[in-house]
Amino acid sequence: MRIHDVMTRNVTTISPGDLVTAARERIRAEGFHHLVVTERRKIIGVLSDRDLAATPDDTRVRDVMTRNALTIGPGETLRKAAGMLEGRNIGCLPVTEGGKLAGIVTTSDLLRALAKGATHPEPPAERYILTRRGPRKRGNPV
Repeated sequence: MRIHDVMTRNVTTISPGDLVTAARERIRAEGFHHLVVTERRKIIGVLSDRDLAATPDDTRVRDVMTRNALTIGPGETLRKAAGMLEGRNIGCLPVTEGGKLAGIVTTSDLLRALAKGATHPEPPAERYILTRRGPRKRGNPV
């Protein structure tokens, strides 16, 4: 399974010059936990609801955002995304394609895919037994 199978395509972005109050309103209105911070269509950071928890309302987004956000391509595997998130204090990866923002994948997306068995499908309940075999091939062992 690949990132494009589980990512959210409609990403909510915010400008680094916006106030924290605007970010809180967007997070509440959209029901997301992360906003991608963009400037001139370039990803410069990520803002999560945890970043906003104890931040005064008159603070700018650039002062509390996580800078140098790691990004991932839509064709990468879920395993690679999990490896990138492991051991870091981040909960999402912006997905870029051709240098442009294409989506976002979060730890919740990865856990949902894992819970569905998407990475390793369940084996079939029935076991197939061959009743007849064809003739054995005899040849020189290599």
